[in-house]
Amino acid sequence: MDFEPFTVCRVGLEVGLDMGMVGEAALHFVTSGQGILRIDDKVVSLEPGVVLITYPGARLQALAGDARNRVRLSGLPCKPLSEGRSDSDDTGDLVMVCGALSAVYQGSQGLFDQLDAPLVARLAPDDEICHTLGNVLDELEVGRVGAHAMARSLLERCLILLLRRECRDGDCTLPWMAALRDERMSRALVLIRSRITSPPSVRELADVAGMARSTFLRRFLDTFGRSPRKVSIGIRMDQAASLLRTGDAPIKTVAARTGFLSRSHFSRSFKRTFDQSPEDYRRQNTGPAPG
Repeated sequence: MDFEPFTVCRVGLEVGLDMGMVGEAALHFVTSGQGILRIDDKVVSLEPGVVLITYPGARLQALAGDARNRVRLSGLPCKPLSEGRSDSDDTGDLVMVCGALSAVYQGSQGLFDQLDAPLVARLAPDDEICHTLGNVLDELEVGRVGAHAMARSLLERCLILLLRRECRDGDCTLPWMAALRDERMSRALVLIRSRITSPPSVRELADVAGMARSTFLRRFLDTFGRSPRKVSIGIRMDQAASLLRTGDAPIKTVAARTGFLSRSHFSRSFKRTFDQSPEDYRRQNTGPAPG
């Protein structure tokens, strides 16, 4: 696991922060203040102790306070954590520490690239994750010898604890996380994600998992609650949505890039998934920023 240099983002009541489209998975830790984070069409309330991991390609906007009033949005950059933190005072500012993440699991790149929804945890001040994250920030802010290595080790601990909580009592709220318990299913999921334009057959997936076809299908259904085909379509639809939000490629090109031979087949699948056409989705998600 590794991370980009963390930044401190301070958001005032009058001017929200438009981060634009963030191309990498990212961690966001609220240290003070209250507000909301818009993640594409989702809204997450923010308060001290909230930790989020957002998926690659998400469009992010942060607003302070109750966010009821229409505020001006600014894309001004946040400052490096190495320049010091600044907690909120009585102005009601929202303060977050943010940084891009990259992780490897069982030889596959982009563990958090497999997120299809933001991972959100609400931590009490005395929570061990909150305490360890505070130590991460202290290391990076002070910049002692070996700070990056120490921070990386502490951050790995935080992320493992977060993932364990998501899978507490055997209930993984994010489907891909179930694969972390079974290396065979992890290999199959990695193959599905690596073959967006040419989805693998069940036989190919069973082979990479080292299982008989029928045994693989049963195990896959038990793990993900869906067939390999439906998991593949879901991943391809998420990729298509990202392409529509962040680029201007023709619908036919988006279809081809996500493994569909015809635009009509792609459009039908997209509408079944998102309850709107690709054209309508693009129009609603690439216009002027809300707020």
